[in-house]
Amino acid sequence: MHKKFRGYSVGLWGTGTKSIARIFGNYRAAHEFWQKKTRTFWSAYERGGISKKRFLTYLRKRDAAGQLEMDSDNFHSFYLDLLDQEFTGAKYIFTLRDCYSWCESQIEESLTKLIGMKKHLIRSDSQIYSLVSGGSITGAFASEGKNIDAALRAMAKEKIWREWLDRKLEKHAAQWARLNKSILRQLPPARFLLVRSHEISDSLERMADFMAISAQTLTISQSHSNRMIRPYGIFEKFGYRHVQNKLDAHCAPLMRQYFPEGNINEYCARRRPAASLGARAASRRMNGDGDLYHEAISCQRRGADVQALAILKRLARRYPMDSNLFGEMAISRCRLGLMEEARTDLKMAIRLNPAGSANSWLCASDIIARSGYRKQGLQALLRALKIQTDDEVRRQILAAYRGLLGQKHQLPTSA
Repeated sequence: MHKKFRGYSVGLWGTGTKSIARIFGNYRAAHEFWQKKTRTFWSAYERGGISKKRFLTYLRKRDAAGQLEMDSDNFHSFYLDLLDQEFTGAKYIFTLRDCYSWCESQIEESLTKLIGMKKHLIRSDSQIYSLVSGGSITGAFASEGKNIDAALRAMAKEKIWREWLDRKLEKHAAQWARLNKSILRQLPPARFLLVRSHEISDSLERMADFMAISAQTLTISQSHSNRMIRPYGIFEKFGYRHVQNKLDAHCAPLMRQYFPEGNINEYCARRRPAASLGARAASRRMNGDGDLYHEAISCQRRGADVQALAILKRLARRYPMDSNLFGEMAISRCRLGLMEEARTDLKMAIRLNPAGSANSWLCASDIIARSGYRKQGLQALLRALKIQTDDEVRRQILAAYRGLLGQKHQLPTSA
């Protein structure tokens, strides 16, 4: 079967290889095609169980079966030299993600597995704490119950959890540096295109030119199709400066070369705040519409608020009781200068979820104040102070209150 091009998408897991496969969806493209079988053959080759010739024979068989024009798989990274030896002339798109966001996503995934995302079991499940500390359930989750955000802030003060984070940082930082260096050593210099993960959406023309195809044949709506909303914001709670010192020990050389602007402050500036509990559950509540919700969030991150608003309005008609959707619509309308509509959406979000999150209330005060309703903005923040019990969140809200008021104000005592 004739191929218009022979392309491979490589990179670490969680860097956008799935998005690349979907972007090239108008061609014969797949993500992780035969990966389980490939892992078996590669493991046997590494152990000396099969010869190099037999492994190359398997690669040819896999290629004949898939007939892929864009073959996207992070596992290619382990045998790139053999792949290029067998298929000379192939082109490679290497997706590289900055060490901060990649390591945070790996650590948050580990934490998700620890607590199982079953918040109603946290109080009674002693295994959650013992998995890390080897002790009984006397740690943060026992005292904080279902409040994940408060539990994480309590964890950050405990030595056993800080040691756990340090071990994870050490492991993933070393992994990020070692594997990316290995990929760069194996890639043919004249036949690979490096795309930074957060710029995938803006790199369609570059990728099309590189593959000698029309950019109009690529599917822009599928860019960042597997994006993860950060569940916890764990770096924020454990301290960014501490995290940067740990990561820079391994990652600084590559970061300076490929992310010259990249530091912990730049990372904080371009990522979204940690999602509220409502946002974390939104896509799960929407069943088959979860992908649409993630697409809307992706549009917001790219600054495409008109497109994001259109998607969110459609979802809000299907899920009229979801406060998170109205909150996101308020953010997009505010950015577009539609302040009255933003205020209406925000009032609906607060009515549906009076407790809300710190981010929701900070957004509320900003939108209300920018609409010319300064008094109502102050009232919104005072209401938030009465609801919130976490001291750190209350300090954030108070700072916004002072900024709006233009003078210092005594922190009200929590109920």
